[in-house]
Amino acid sequence: MRRIACVSLVALLVVVFCGAKRVATPQLIYSLSDDAKQQIQTALPGSRLMLMEVTAYCPCVKCCGRGAHGVTASGARITQNGGQFVAADTSVLPFGTKLVIPGYGSGPVEVLDRGGAIKGNRLDVFFPTHEQAKAFGRRWVEILVTPND
Repeated sequence: MRRIACVSLVALLVVVFCGAKRVATPQLIYSLSDDAKQQIQTALPGSRLMLMEVTAYCPCVKCCGRGAHGVTASGARITQNGGQFVAADTSVLPFGTKLVIPGYGSGPVEVLDRGGAIKGNRLDVFFPTHEQAKAFGRRWVEILVTPND
């Protein structure tokens, strides 16, 4: 009896602690249609697709900290490209890489920033307000990496 109680207690603790650290599941995957992929890859030879976890941020203190002054890690102002750019792990996608991200922007957007939590296949898309960033949320997106010119 005592052993069963200990096992049950351990199972309960695992559920409680693991559940407390669980991160919310990202929204559904946004993807280009097969026809669109084919057309883009024909028009842009050398382009490639990547599945990435995409979150959003804005220039507020909560997102960027107190030291933010409207300049990205690449040195570009946040108003460049109409304020449409992304933060990426620059060992995966270097500054200047252009991406097509379904659901964000009106065309290719450039990697102009990086962040401490942005590692591997993760992106942070920039929005001018915290409300817009929260509305975008967190999602898995199949992005298109365009070839460098």
